[in-house]
Amino acid sequence: MALKKLNLVTFTLNCNQLYILLDNNRARLSPWFWWAARDITPNKLRFYWFVVKRLADTRFVKVLHGLDSTISYDQQFIVYNSKNKIGGLCGLDDIDTVNKRAEVWGLAFRGNTETIEAMTELEDYCITNLQLKSIYACVKSTNRASQLFWEKYGYDKRRLDLHVKVSQHNPKYADIYTYTRELITLPGR
Repeated sequence: MALKKLNLVTFTLNCNQLYILLDNNRARLSPWFWWAARDITPNKLRFYWFVVKRLADTRFVKVLHGLDSTISYDQQFIVYNSKNKIGGLCGLDDIDTVNKRAEVWGLAFRGNTETIEAMTELEDYCITNLQLKSIYACVKSTNRASQLFWEKYGYDKRRLDLHVKVSQHNPKYADIYTYTRELITLPGR
């Protein structure tokens, strides 16, 4: 299992595999990831240009405001399995460098072992590179499988927000649980 930052180079080299992953999982992904909807990324070319623009926008925010500002930003990763094939994506949204926290997410994983390995690597990245103190995941109240995963992995169920927008670009509403995990920084890190 390995994580690699999603940047222009890694995205371009893996565009075909990522598009197939997206296309095979649209129904499951589109309620959470507005860009997974067929009208946003209907073909490989539109998908490519959408992601390139998103990567450029994220980089622009980081350069313009720096990492010590109150501006939050996102970081995505490609997850490679033991056969060096893409096993999914994971990432951090709303990385808050002031309050030292971020939202964690993952998609299209197959098998708990790969998911846990990816989350462990992501947590190490949060501690070592970003000096974060906590991460959290948002889960629909109807998604029992995800709730069980976050609970099993040691996240605390903190609150239930009723009738909130699923995402900034998705007009649907749902009841959302927030799961939080405090990160432990070991001496010498």
